[in-house]
Amino acid sequence: MKKWQFTTTVGLGCICLAITIVLLIFIRSNQFQQMELQRQEESIRAGGMSQQIGSNLLRDMANGAGKNANLRELLKANGFNVTAAPPAEEDRNGVAKKGAAK
Repeated sequence: MKKWQFTTTVGLGCICLAITIVLLIFIRSNQFQQMELQRQEESIRAGGMSQQIGSNLLRDMANGAGKNANLRELLKANGFNVTAAPPAEEDRNGVAKKGAAK
C-alpha cells in the first residue's frame, strides 16, 4: 500500500468515526428532548383533569346554591352568576321526558 492510499484510508476512517460520534450526540440529545416532552404532556394531562374536576365542582356548587344563600353569595362575589335551572318536563307518570333538562 502506498503512502497516499494509507493516508486516504486513515482520513476516511477518521471522518466516519467523527460522523458516528456526532450521530450519537444527536441521538442522546433527542432522547433528552423526548423525555422532556413526555413530562410536559403529563403535566398538560394533569392540568386538563384538574380543570375538569374544577368545572364539575363549580357546577355542583351552582346546583347547591339554589338552596343555600351563603353559597350563592360566595359564587356571586367571585364573579359567577347563578340562575335557577328550569324544572324538567314530566309526563303524567312523573317520568322526565326525553330532551328535557335534567
